[in-house]
Amino acid sequence: MASLAVQFTVRRYVASAYWTAVVMVSVFGTMTADVLRIGLAVPYTESTPAFLAVLAAVFMLWYAGERTLSVHSIQTRRREAFYWAAALASFALGTAAGDLAATVGFGYLGSVVLFAAGICVPALAHRFGALSAMTAFWTVYIVTRPLGAMEGMTTEHPAERGGTGRDVFAAFSERASNVTRIDLLRGQQSRRGVGPGQATRGATSAHHQKVAALLIEAHRSAVHELLDNARYDQPTAIRLHSMAAQLGQSAGWNEFDNGHHGLAQARWHTATHAAYLAGDHDLGAGILADLAYQATWRAFPKEAVDILALAHSRTHSPAARALLHVRTARALTVLGDRTGTHRALTTATRELDQARPDTTPAWVSWMSPADLEADAGPCHLDLGQPATAAAAIDNGLDLLNGERDRTRAVFTVYRADAALAAHDIPQAAAHARTALDTARATQAARCLDLSTALLGRLQQHRHHPAVRELVEYAGA
Repeated sequence: MASLAVQFTVRRYVASAYWTAVVMVSVFGTMTADVLRIGLAVPYTESTPAFLAVLAAVFMLWYAGERTLSVHSIQTRRREAFYWAAALASFALGTAAGDLAATVGFGYLGSVVLFAAGICVPALAHRFGALSAMTAFWTVYIVTRPLGAMEGMTTEHPAERGGTGRDVFAAFSERASNVTRIDLLRGQQSRRGVGPGQATRGATSAHHQKVAALLIEAHRSAVHELLDNARYDQPTAIRLHSMAAQLGQSAGWNEFDNGHHGLAQARWHTATHAAYLAGDHDLGAGILADLAYQATWRAFPKEAVDILALAHSRTHSPAARALLHVRTARALTVLGDRTGTHRALTTATRELDQARPDTTPAWVSWMSPADLEADAGPCHLDLGQPATAAAAIDNGLDLLNGERDRTRAVFTVYRADAALAAHDIPQAAAHARTALDTARATQAARCLDLSTALLGRLQQHRHHPAVRELVEYAGA
């Protein structure tokens, strides 16, 4: 209801509002069909005709009042209400019809073929003038739901049930893992940043982030729903807790990137508990490292050091321990512990040299020499060594994966600070512009906040031509 309320308040098409409403309506429609079958024991042979009748009634009322069912004519709240009612009924009908087809002899694979034909036939009929565009659209709209559901069931059910024999939890786990990697794909087409005339690119990146957050949260909620209400054996419980931990870790980063630190902390605490229940000490250490990163970010370095000490006791992976030492070094730098910082950086280098792909947990598989170099830069900078910091950050940025725009934005800010500490104002302004472009492309709050703070620090040199040009650029 909340997503629909938001959709009804906007006066034009807003992708995030519309697709959030679509996702929520689809989930509610699917749950309605499932409640009738599972909760009330209404067979699909009865619920499918019932939902078909409801949908027919919606169309009849819509046409009687508006004299059209065209989605291109939805320009009033009344017509939009009819549209969402039809969508809800369509999702419920599609769920019931898909399950009915799978249980009356078609099986899951046969149902895929059936509903694929249900899309192709009206499409071809419209192509050759035998079916109106409106009828073809609504037919395909209704059939899309069972086709997608049956495709998923086909890959996840054994051959004797009409599937391809793949394990349901393995498939779900893989999909969940793929969702947690969505942020690695963000901004691939916006690596050069967003300047004047490139606002559309930034808007696209921001939309991708919102969609990714919705997907991650939907998967996370589904796993927790299974944990709370389903019956399962111990091996399945371990796998579910492991998925909950992975998804919670990704959800925490989504909240962190958007500046929602309380929610990020809550997601990570829940994920840490899930990792403990799954017996995955390496993953638990990784989530603790994320909490420590947040603590340092929010100027609680002592708390970060304490969290990292606990994390060190939970993992024996060299790559994981390298990351923990790097984050320890960052916290110790803020505390002014020069000796501890250098010791932690040296240990991190030694641990990373020993890392091997077969002993590296998935959550830290991205850890590389680029991260080690770039993370060491801010440490050297805070210790009053701008030249060493600049060299380390430059080396790290050169080695950094091109798809990791948020990391690039953060470290480019630090590179600008190194130039500013060395009193190289033109270089600082140039790096600040690059950081601003990259931050705008990601639309991540932490990147934008860092870039904004950097512009504030450069204001003391506002009379310098390079800074004046940067300020004008930033305001364009």
